[in-house]
Amino acid sequence: MDELPRCGAITFARLTGGLLERLEVIVRFLALLEMDKQGLVDLDQATSFAELTVCWIGTDDSTPVIVDLVEEYQG
Repeated sequence: MDELPRCGAITFARLTGGLLERLEVIVRFLALLEMDKQGLVDLDQATSFAELTVCWIGTDDSTPVIVDLVEEYQG
């Protein structure tokens, strides 16, 4: 949420390149899906399994609605 307004458009690979844990990548992907649902980002993928491009379309003061789906991670 902090990086996207500054980047404008970025690939998912670059957005997750510094993450070490698989769970972090999954959580970031789910967050992008939620931001897409809220109209804050546009996700573009030319073909199946092609690079995913994330474009910020929200305003600088856009605040997503955070949904607490998991109370405590047990894994």
